[in-house]
Amino acid sequence: DTSDEAIVVRYLNEYFEQMTLIAAEHGGTVDKFIGDGVMVFFGDPDSRGPGADACACIEMALRMRAATDILSATWQSITQNINVQIRIGIHTGYCLVGNFGSVKRMEYTALGRTVNIASRLESAANRSEILISEATRALVKPWVLTQDKRVIRVKGIAEQITVYGVKGM
Repeated sequence: DTSDEAIVVRYLNEYFEQMTLIAAEHGGTVDKFIGDGVMVFFGDPDSRGPGADACACIEMALRMRAATDILSATWQSITQNINVQIRIGIHTGYCLVGNFGSVKRMEYTALGRTVNIASRLESAANRSEILISEATRALVKPWVLTQDKRVIRVKGIAEQITVYGVKGM
């Protein structure tokens, strides 16, 4: 039914608009939309330093989660069948950032192990959970409340990864 598709497009675009605004407010660069997901990175073109960038990223994630809860409640009041949840993975490290592609299609993006680990953390997160790596926690520990230290194994990464759920700041 094309009316269902139109509703999905409308809600996805509303969601992407909110997430993009929140990312920009916190100094993040929206890299791309992947299905219904958003990839955001910090530190390029401008960095406030690894610790400040990591804190800004976690503040952004908390705001995104709250905004998603509001959007979901609004959409449920209209359709009674949309329940939107967010999962977020955050990892700190260096990555390759630049223009990649071909003459016909060039894309400014971030690549590398750091990006892969963040993506795997997002996949490992429970609904409405923000997971951060040990590397990120080391930078933000004085300012971020965490819970549930656990060790996970993820596809494509040989070693286990220690992760923490974010409770707040």
